[in-house]
Amino acid sequence: MKYRHSLRNWLVVIGSASIFAGRLVHKAHGPALLGAPLAFAGVVAVLVGFVVGSVLNRRYVRAVARDRKVWGWASGSIPGWAARSRTFPLAAVGPVLLDDVVHGYANGNWLTMLTAHVKPKARLLGGQQDFQVIGMPVADWVPRVQIMPVGKMRTAYQLVGGRTIDFESAAFNAVWHVVGDDARKVHDVVHPRAMERLLLSDARDVPVIIDGGAIWTWRASFAHGDEFGRIVRVLYDFANGIPKHLDVDGKGVLVARRSNNLDADVARVNGARG
Repeated sequence: MKYRHSLRNWLVVIGSASIFAGRLVHKAHGPALLGAPLAFAGVVAVLVGFVVGSVLNRRYVRAVARDRKVWGWASGSIPGWAARSRTFPLAAVGPVLLDDVVHGYANGNWLTMLTAHVKPKARLLGGQQDFQVIGMPVADWVPRVQIMPVGKMRTAYQLVGGRTIDFESAAFNAVWHVVGDDARKVHDVVHPRAMERLLLSDARDVPVIIDGGAIWTWRASFAHGDEFGRIVRVLYDFANGIPKHLDVDGKGVLVARRSNNLDADVARVNGARG
C-alpha cells in the first residue's frame, strides 16, 4: 500500500531540474560559481523529496490500518463502478492504475475506498499523482453528474460527454460547477434541498460525482478518521436526498449491504448488471 504525495513529486521534479540546470551551466561556462550550487540544491531537494514521501507513506499505512478497524473494512477487488467510470481521476489523459481497494459499509450501505494512480503524459506536470477515491454504489437509474467546487474545476477533469448545467441559485453557481448528460434529470437530482446541503461548510471541498454506477468523490490528500467520516456523510446525505419519486422501479438509490459480495449485491439491485 503506497502513494506518492504531491509535495514529494514536486520536490523531486524541482530537484531534478536544478541538477540539469547546474550541469548545463557547468558545460557552458566551466566550473562557474552558479553551476555547483544549483546542482547541490537539486540533489538536496531530491533527497528531501524521497524522505518526505517515505514519512507520509508510513503515516498513510498506519492511518488506513486504524480506519480498517473503525469502519470494519476488508481488502477486495476493484468494483465495477470504478472500472466503468469515465470521470477524472478514474479516467484521465494518461494511464490510470487502481489499487489499495478496501470495502466496508456505512449506515448499512456498501462503501469502497481505493487509490487512483494517474500518470500524466507530460513528465513536467509533476510525475505520478495519487488520489483517494471514496464511493458508494447506486442504482443504475440515477443520472450521471459531476459536481465540482469551482476552484477545483479544470477542463481535463470534466465528465466525458457531459455539458455545463447552470442553476437559478447564483450562490450555488458561484461555489459549484455542474456537468451532466441530461439537464432535466440533473435538476431533478440537484434540487434546492440538495443545493442547500452542498452549500454547508462541511461539503464545500467535497466533489460529488455520480458515474459508472456509484456516487463517489476524490481527494489529492488522503482523509482518515473524523475527516473521512465527514466526507462519507456528505455523500450519504446527497444520495439519500435524491427524490424517491424518480425511482419508478422501486430499486432505491444506494445499494444496501446484504452479503459479503459487493458485485452480487449491486447485481441484485440492478438486475443483470454487475
